[in-house]
Amino acid sequence: MTFDDLEPGNQISLTISNERGKMQIFTKIETIVDNSLVVEPLMVDGVVVNLQGHYEVEMLVIRQDGEVPIYWQKVRIDNKMYHEKECNVITSKLPGVRLNRRSCFRVGIAAQVKVNGIGSEPMNLNLKDLSANGFSLAVPKDLEIEFHKKLTIEYLDQRNQTFFELGGRPIRKNEMNGMAIYGGVLDRRMPNLEAYLTQKQMENRPNSRKQI
Repeated sequence: MTFDDLEPGNQISLTISNERGKMQIFTKIETIVDNSLVVEPLMVDGVVVNLQGHYEVEMLVIRQDGEVPIYWQKVRIDNKMYHEKECNVITSKLPGVRLNRRSCFRVGIAAQVKVNGIGSEPMNLNLKDLSANGFSLAVPKDLEIEFHKKLTIEYLDQRNQTFFELGGRPIRKNEMNGMAIYGGVLDRRMPNLEAYLTQKQMENRPNSRKQI
């Protein structure tokens, strides 16, 4: 697969790493010129990312036509001007690889999240796993959550500097290891979430690393 298989508007997940750690940034393709992807300047918390020095970048692209994501093991990012505007230009000497969409189906999370909609106040609960269209929460056995009631889940992945606010509704309940497991569906598809889950599934780093 090459950049010619992509289109403006496709969502991009970039995983940038160096000896100090890594971070994940989401953006989208603005245009494609001479087999290069033009995107707006990459930013984190309103600050333009400085990519000087040695770093490695992996890229995952979610296409709007619903096809499977495409993964590039190594890309290069340069600061350039395009139509008199600052931008980042992404290039790669390697071909992209199609990923099986099943890798996005369910990814273990096991993180504390803030959940709104169960009671009058937000609750801190355990997000067991996530998929592109669903979730499961592990909660105390005596906590009752109403089926089909709208919940808002605030999930922060500090390691990857990534935040999602997810809307969904619980539709089933099971018990496991003394906990109640509520499974639910998300209200809408989020390309950034799909890219994040695919990238997280591919990670195989046993030791936590500091963020850049």
